[in-house]
Amino acid sequence: MLSFERLGLFFLLFNLLSPLFYWFHLILTFIEFNRLFLVFSFLCLSFYFLLAVLNFLLVVLVV
Repeated sequence: MLSFERLGLFFLLFNLLSPLFYWFHLILTFIEFNRLFLVFSFLCLSFYFLLAVLNFLLVVLVV
C-alpha cells in the first residue's frame, strides 16, 4: 500500500517535473510541425515542377 509520504513525494516530483515534460512535448511538437511544413513545401514544389514539365512538353509537342 502506498503511504501518504510516498504519495506526497510522488505529487511533489510530478509537479516539479511536469514543466520539463511540457517543454519537451512543445519542442517535439515544434519539430513535428516543421517536418510537416517541409513535407508540404516539398509536395507543392514537386507539383509545381510537374506542371512546369507538362507545360514544357505541351509547348514542344504543339509548336
